[in-house]
Amino acid sequence: TSRLEWYGIPNIHAMRDSVKGISNIVLNPTAHASADVNFSKHVEDTQWLTHVRTVLKTSWDTADFLAKGNPVLVHCSHGWDRTAQVCALTQLLVDPFYRTMDGFRVLVDKEWCAYGHPFQIRCGHSQDHSTRAGEQVSPIFLQFLDCVWQLVRQYSPYFEFNTRYILTIADH
Repeated sequence: TSRLEWYGIPNIHAMRDSVKGISNIVLNPTAHASADVNFSKHVEDTQWLTHVRTVLKTSWDTADFLAKGNPVLVHCSHGWDRTAQVCALTQLLVDPFYRTMDGFRVLVDKEWCAYGHPFQIRCGHSQDHSTRAGEQVSPIFLQFLDCVWQLVRQYSPYFEFNTRYILTIADH
């Protein structure tokens, strides 16, 4: 028998709106006069952390299914975004090789670059703001790195790399 699990990871548009909200809070603190008192509420209202939790939960459950010997098929609309996030994070959880410096490089190359994640479109790099397809810009890879950052922070002894390495990747 098979079973279908639906995790409801929101699409690129929701992620773009969410990161815009976080950016607004962090980059424009004066816009939030009560930022000190209500900072956590403002952050939660952006739904960024909820989205990160959903991606991590989906990846954790996928790793658990695999650990129990169950086959798993991960699928989103076209495989560039949510599929890459969940598959890469699942591999990070189940295979210690991907928690090494070399392994993480291989993982990003395999799950993101080789499968054709549209970095230039999602990040909006080298595109004129007046002509780029702004509705396709979304922080999907950045969100993946945030998920990895969360795992490294909680389980640092299991990783060969640290959060500085993740931040360096995010910068580049």
